[in-house]
Amino acid sequence: MPVADSGHLYKEEGNKHFKEGNWDSAIEEYSKAISVTKDHTLEKAVYYKNRAAAHLKQQEFEKAIEDCTKALEISPSDTKALFRRCQAYDALGKFEEAYKDARTVHNVDPGNTAIQPILARLHEIVANKVAEHSKLSSKVSQMLNLAFDISTPIDKRETAANNILVLAKEKAGAELLYKEGILNRIVSLFKIEKNQNIIVNLIRSISVIAKNNADKARGIIEIIGLPWIIELLNTRYEEQISAAQYCLQTLLDALSGMTLKDEKTPDMELCSRNRKEIDTLITCLIYALTSRTMTGVGRDAMIELILRNCDYRALDWAERIIDINGSVAAKYDKCVAHVAALEIKRKSSSCTSDFPLNRPSYPRHAFATRFIEILS
Repeated sequence: MPVADSGHLYKEEGNKHFKEGNWDSAIEEYSKAISVTKDHTLEKAVYYKNRAAAHLKQQEFEKAIEDCTKALEISPSDTKALFRRCQAYDALGKFEEAYKDARTVHNVDPGNTAIQPILARLHEIVANKVAEHSKLSSKVSQMLNLAFDISTPIDKRETAANNILVLAKEKAGAELLYKEGILNRIVSLFKIEKNQNIIVNLIRSISVIAKNNADKARGIIEIIGLPWIIELLNTRYEEQISAAQYCLQTLLDALSGMTLKDEKTPDMELCSRNRKEIDTLITCLIYALTSRTMTGVGRDAMIELILRNCDYRALDWAERIIDINGSVAAKYDKCVAHVAALEIKRKSSSCTSDFPLNRPSYPRHAFATRFIEILS
């Protein structure tokens, strides 16, 4: 049987299952049709958009979008593929993308009555979102100008920094702050800023922007650098140390997919994709740990951060500690030399209500001893 005929037969069988509501079977048959059909043919576009219709019935919207997009790569003006992708985007709350497809359907086929009420509804949603975005953008600019202008009265600057933290907790606000270059502005400000309330709230804002977002976490590391964040621990201000420690943990959580608070273990695939950044974080922490200029409480926070994450095998931190600078012994000696000079007894505290630290009290040499326990 010719390949083209077999593809058509699979499609017909898929249509039969579709009409009967057997979505899995329909998808299976459409997939067979796709597999036996040459690329960039109109027949293959039909099979993709048919499979997309079955995915829509199963509420597998991402898969529906993927199939519609493949159909549109072959036939860009296919109104059925555009309509179905519009429905999938709409279901996922991606209204701008849905509106774009709806407009294209209307432009290609002005007489399509099915798209008209959808287009009208999406137009209203998008128009409202544009107005909200404009209002939020104005608010973000205002807060940034107040917080980062040293000549502004300190009470107004403190309020603005607190409002920036509140804005960062909203997805749209975090995106705008990131695009407005808040990271570079924070780095510049901290060269001269003395007010602890402002410093702490801005560090927390970085954490919130990175939370559960690997792309943003990588962007933060690229823009401001891990050594800069680690240096924020080099202080005697407990609240700043807690905020900086939480920031580092949040970056690690975003890069690895884990959450210590919820006891969520690392995602192996995510760890693999972000291996470079994760390795850089442990390397920077180990070298900063042996710095003679680091404050005792700052070093304590780094020790705790390392110990909190060493037990997670997906991170491979225990093995990385061996690799860094050649051996455990080299790091053991350095750590003992610095840690032995300190009595690491910090009180339990928290950097935010979302991250209770409950720091234990470590006796002399506890860190080096724990190294050996983990590695053995």
